[in-house]
Amino acid sequence: MNIAMITGRLTRDAELKSTNNGVYYSKFSIASSKKIKDKEKVLFMDCAIWGKYAETMNQYLEKGKQLSVKGELVFNSWENSEGRKCSRISLDVTDILLVGGRGSSNKPGDGNSINEPESMSDGEITF
Repeated sequence: MNIAMITGRLTRDAELKSTNNGVYYSKFSIASSKKIKDKEKVLFMDCAIWGKYAETMNQYLEKGKQLSVKGELVFNSWENSEGRKCSRISLDVTDILLVGGRGSSNKPGDGNSINEPESMSDGEITF
């Protein structure tokens, strides 16, 4: 069984593309961090979603958004223009859970900010 789950933040906006056969896919990258002792280790994972799911989810995948993804690890290898062998592990995503709020920042008016109510005395609370 080859299943991986990663929670992190998008490092860039997702890119929606299509293959020569007309199949849509969306590419994005996630940064996930872990603190070990006093140092922070960051994992960067390239991800892709395919088909109708890619078309639907692409609009929500903006830089800075927090999400959890689940999918299959894929090993890719190729030869670069200088003849060197290269390889990379990526994730073919099957499930996405948007973890953070609706926006990628807490700027006023972006749909992600929370306005604290002004303080009230007990006498002002109505039921």
